Amino acid sequence: MTNTREIGSNKENIARMFLEQNNVKILEQNFYFHKLGEIDLIGRVTENVTTPIVNRSVEYLVFFEVKFRKDCGHGYAAFAVNKKKQAQIIRVAEGYLKAKGINGNIPIRFDVIAIDGEKINWIKNAFGRS
Repeated sequence: MTNTREIGSNKENIARMFLEQNNVKILEQNFYFHKLGEIDLIGRVTENVTTPIVNRSVEYLVFFEVKFRKDCGHGYAAFAVNKKKQAQIIRVAEGYLKAKGINGNIPIRFDVIAIDGEKINWIKNAFGRS
């Protein structure tokens, strides 16, 4: 029988492969910052921003939280990223930025990779700093 840590690690690897196939450059996996916690994946993604005034590419530093549910009996995976979990991820992300000497010049984003059964949902800009 597989334990929950092994399942989680396997799903994070699946999420990583999914993101890499979608042109995300993964910089870190399981980034742990002191006793504040861990961020599953950290990556860079370039996306086109198109408005009536602007059409340009923007590179984001993205902090990914990966959640898995084998079925929806206990709710969808994305709903497990509650306010408390969001606050923890934001604190760890701020620690990452300081540790790496990254200033505020690069836009950051918090995304969720929700895996429900075999279906992968990429929720971009799932939450932000208040």
